Amino acid sequence: MGGWLLRSGKESEELFDFIIAYVAVALITAISSSYEEDVLLTLLVLIPILLLTLIYKRAKYRKMGKQLIKLSKTYSALPSIRITFAIVLIFVAFIVTVSYFGNRRVGIPWIIFLILQITYQKYTETVVREGLMDNGLCASGRLIDWGTIQSYKWTAPSARQDYFTLKTEYSKFYSFHVAYLKIVGEQKAEVDALMKKMVRT
Repeated sequence: MGGWLLRSGKESEELFDFIIAYVAVALITAISSSYEEDVLLTLLVLIPILLLTLIYKRAKYRKMGKQLIKLSKTYSALPSIRITFAIVLIFVAFIVTVSYFGNRRVGIPWIIFLILQITYQKYTETVVREGLMDNGLCASGRLIDWGTIQSYKWTAPSARQDYFTLKTEYSKFYSFHVAYLKIVGEQKAEVDALMKKMVRT
């Protein structure tokens, strides 16, 4: 739920980062007997998990080294934000409806989790900046070692876009994942040259 909600239009490998949190929220929903327990247990379990995840991500980001190419910003964030906001509203409405008409308290832990994950995502966006670095690629909020990248390809911009999309396929934990980077036209050749140098396909 949470990972793909917050990364609309991108693959959901982010889900793996929060798998323990998903399981914890599901267990809390099953065993809790009151709204007070919902809130207390959810906060006591999720806050440490998210803090540990953030510490790990910041530590790995520092090990990625310096940026080899400083990417220019694209102007495509607003539509993505609107889509994400709409999906989040639908998700919250669904949870509240199930809780009310189904006479079950499934809503509180998931809503708290959603709020905490939004906060986490927004904070990490200020700490982990997308780009091509000494030891890997930072894309779609993920830190990808050069050696794990299996392939990449470019998607040409449509008439309403001012950027190219770099689609990267990589392996992690014995499975394949996809990440995306938006690159302005002026930097495409430079980025492509670096990708050819760093990625063995």
